[in-house]
Amino acid sequence: KIADDLGCKMAELALAWTLVSKDVSTCIFGASKLSQVESNLKAVELATNWTEELEEKINKVLDNEPEADVNWKTFAPYSNRRKEQLKYDMKLGSTEFR
Repeated sequence: KIADDLGCKMAELALAWTLVSKDVSTCIFGASKLSQVESNLKAVELATNWTEELEEKINKVLDNEPEADVNWKTFAPYSNRRKEQLKYDMKLGSTEFR
């Protein structure tokens, strides 16, 4: 339903999620047809327009948010990685935390 609301395919949404997820270190695109390359590029476009609202919808559906790690020196919990926002600069290919 989320993909339908966004006007994209579920595969495009899944690839976009892997690009913006802090729990995924690598996203490997594969294609053997031009239409698959175009779909992969739509996923990149979706990732550049990712919103906090969309992130919340996805997390609610997945319901698999990891527990926050603990600083074992102070026993205080670290902030949750998924709550940090990433800023993507697709032109330069760089990523920075906000």
